[in-house]
Amino acid sequence: MSMTTFRMGLTGFVVAVALVAAAPSQAQDQPGQLAALAKEARTPADHAKVAKSYRLQADEFDARAAEYEARVARLAKHQPGISYKWPAMAPPDITRAKQQAMAARRAARESRALAEQHVHLSVEALAND
Repeated sequence: MSMTTFRMGLTGFVVAVALVAAAPSQAQDQPGQLAALAKEARTPADHAKVAKSYRLQADEFDARAAEYEARVARLAKHQPGISYKWPAMAPPDITRAKQQAMAARRAARESRALAEQHVHLSVEALAND
């Protein structure tokens, strides 16, 4: 009886995860819209607009990374001593927050690189006009 209950609960969990993954959120949809806008940019003004959008997006990622790093600092105060010697023994919350901070910093760097690329494209488009 308990195995059947477990399987039913597991099936419900899998369905819930699939529904959440299939539903696009605003945060996931905006980079797609920005990439489409970048692909359609032809004029210097278009490239400047895209560069500004990428730069603002990078600032948002930096702010999010700072929040995650502050969370890591709060959680590290209560970190067990063993995790200093063996980082793999750190609590999962700390590890997750560190990974999220690293991902946010990486996304910010990528957004800044794309912004710089569109600034260069804007200057080149001005030179060609």
